[in-house]
Amino acid sequence: MPAELDTKVLGKSPDSSLGMADGQTPEVSAWSPLGEPIFRALWIVSVTSNIGSLMQNVGAAWLMTTLSASPLMVSLVQTATNLPVFLLALPAGALADVFDRRRILLLTQLWMLAVAAILGIITLLEVTTPWALLGLTFLLGIGAAVNAPAWQAIVPEVVPRPKLFAAVALDSVGFNLARGIGPALGGLVVAAAGPGVVFLLNALSFLAAHCIGQAIEKKLKVFHFLRGQEDYKYRLGGKEEKIYRIKAVKG
Repeated sequence: MPAELDTKVLGKSPDSSLGMADGQTPEVSAWSPLGEPIFRALWIVSVTSNIGSLMQNVGAAWLMTTLSASPLMVSLVQTATNLPVFLLALPAGALADVFDRRRILLLTQLWMLAVAAILGIITLLEVTTPWALLGLTFLLGIGAAVNAPAWQAIVPEVVPRPKLFAAVALDSVGFNLARGIGPALGGLVVAAAGPGVVFLLNALSFLAAHCIGQAIEKKLKVFHFLRGQEDYKYRLGGKEEKIYRIKAVKG
């Protein structure tokens, strides 16, 4: 016998908050999700962090050419960057489904902040070795691999449903914007001040992202579904907006 889903909505329903009659399609511009304060802050965090990461890639590749003349070692820099995504894509997605996504975002930003700061400091002290560079680059890749699914999954929680497609598109716009700015800016900083400064700037981008994430943490409270029969509460700025009670009955 198929599972029966009994849904009761207490308070204001999602559709009623749109102020539209049934069947009407809301007018949503491509930039309208940026009008949502929480999404706007997260989008800025994402762009800033991606710019720092792409600057890091340029700095790491350049540094490896000065540490080793081996083409293999230079190519392993990109391997260390991308291998964690290949290894952790599925586990990271499962983590984003099971655990608090806000906490995952904060922890991964803090993780990448620490790794980038260590790499920047040892580079400025001129004690970096090729294998140390590869190891720390791999650790940064782990942080990025775990961060990505949590970010993608949290977007529907911070924008209204009619703006979701535009929010996903803006996410792609932000990444492509970072792809255009990050490598160019990274090359300029490497030429002017060296790769160590690039790594420290990347650490600062993670610090800014972590601080903004903590500010959002105080405003957005999301209680996840627990097993069985639970209340799903969505709070914004301390004011309860929606409460859903879902009861699943299996026959």
